[in-house]
Amino acid sequence: MKKSKPVNDNSGPSTTSRNQPAKVQETGPGLVSSLIVGAIASIALWFGASYAQAEMMTPDGVPVASALENGEALPIARSSAIAVASVGAVTVIILGYRRQRSTEEAHWFQVQTTEENFELERAKQDADRIAALHDRYTKAVEQLADQNRPTIRLGGVHAIAALGDDWHSRGDHTQRQVCIDLLCSYLRSVPRINVETDSATGEVVDWEADASFLETDRDVRKAALEWLSRVASAEAPLALPDDDGQAAKEKVAIDLRGISLRKMDLSFAKLAHLPMDSADLVSTRLPNADLTGTHLANADLSFANLLGATLSDARLDAANLRSTRMSGSNLKRAQFYTADMRGASLTGAKIQGAEFGGADLTNASLRGAKVDGTTLFTGATLDDADFTLVDIDALDLEGVDTTKAKGIRTPRRTQAADDGKQHPPADELSASTPSTD
Repeated sequence: MKKSKPVNDNSGPSTTSRNQPAKVQETGPGLVSSLIVGAIASIALWFGASYAQAEMMTPDGVPVASALENGEALPIARSSAIAVASVGAVTVIILGYRRQRSTEEAHWFQVQTTEENFELERAKQDADRIAALHDRYTKAVEQLADQNRPTIRLGGVHAIAALGDDWHSRGDHTQRQVCIDLLCSYLRSVPRINVETDSATGEVVDWEADASFLETDRDVRKAALEWLSRVASAEAPLALPDDDGQAAKEKVAIDLRGISLRKMDLSFAKLAHLPMDSADLVSTRLPNADLTGTHLANADLSFANLLGATLSDARLDAANLRSTRMSGSNLKRAQFYTADMRGASLTGAKIQGAEFGGADLTNASLRGAKVDGTTLFTGATLDDADFTLVDIDALDLEGVDTTKAKGIRTPRRTQAADDGKQHPPADELSASTPSTD
C-alpha cells in the first residue's frame, strides 16, 4: 500500500495563538539563565572586590596572600559582600524602575489606543444617527406632501415635530429650525379661491382661502400650530442674550404672518406665544383657546368666537375685532391700540391691565367686565359702549370722552340728573298744577 502524503492543514490555530505558547516556554529558561548569569557576575564581582581590597591593604613587594594570613580575610570578605550587595540593590532598583516605566508606557499606549478606537466608533455611530434623522425628515416631507389623505399629512406633522425635538435634544438648533420652517411654510400655504387679478399687470390683488380645505385639514394644522406653540412658549422666558449672543443664536424664528385659519374650529387649541400678525381668523371658532402672549397685530378676527379664551399679554394692535365674541375671556394686560372693536362683546371679560388706547369700541358691550386702575381707554371711542355693572370708580377716565357711553355716571351726567329733579320740565309742572276751573 502506498503511504499517503501528509496534508498541509492550514485550518489550525492562527499565528498569534501558535506563538503564544512559545513565549510561555521561553519565559522559564530565560529567567533561569538570567539568574545564573547574575549569580556568576555577583561572585566574580565579589572576588574582584575582595582582591582589590586585599591588594590595597598589602604593602608593595608583599604577596597579597599575606593580608589574608594576617586575619584580614573576614573583614575583606564582609566589606566586599556589602559592596556587591549595594551594587546589586542599585541594579535591582534601576531595573525595577525601567520595568515599571515600560509597563506604564505600555498601559498608556493601550489606554490611548482604546480611547481612539472608542472615539472612532462613537463618531461612526453618531454619523449613522444623523443619517437616520435625515432619512426620517425625507419620509416626513413625503407624508406632509400627500394631497389626498389628511391622516397621512397628520402623521407627517407629528414626525416633523418629533424630529425637531430630537435635533433639539442633540443641541443642533439649525436642524430644528429647518423643521420649524417646514411647518410654518405648510401653514402659510392654502388653496386660493375667488382670485382677483389686476387686468393691466396680471398680479393677484385679492383672494380667499379655501374654507372647505381648511376644515378638512383642521387636525393637521392644529397639530402643527400646537407644536410650534410649545416651542415658542419654551423660548418665551429666555433671558436676554449674553455678551457672546449665545441666547439669541439659540432662539427660534417662527413666521406665521398672514396665516389663514378662516372659519376653522380650533376650540381649546393651544396657540400661546405664536407670531400671527395679519392672520386671517374671520369667523374662526376659538372658544377656550389659549392665546397667551400671541401676536395678532393687524389680524382680522371679525365675527370670531373667543368665548372663554385666554388672551392675556396678547398683542392685538390695529386688529379687526368687529362683532367678535370675547365674553368671559381673559384679556389681562392685552393691548388693543387702535383696534376696530365695533360691536364686540366683552361681557364679563377680565380686562385688568388691558390697554384700549385709540380703539373704536362703538356699540361694544363691556357689561360686568372686570377692570382696575391699569385698564386704559385713552383716546378710545366709546359711543354707545355698554359699561353697565362695571366698577367705574376703579377706572382712570380722565380725558376720555364717555358722554355717549352707557352705564357711566360722570359728574356732568350726575349734575344734569340732579338739575332735572330740581327743575322739572314745563309740561310736567303744568300737569302737576291743580285746575282753578
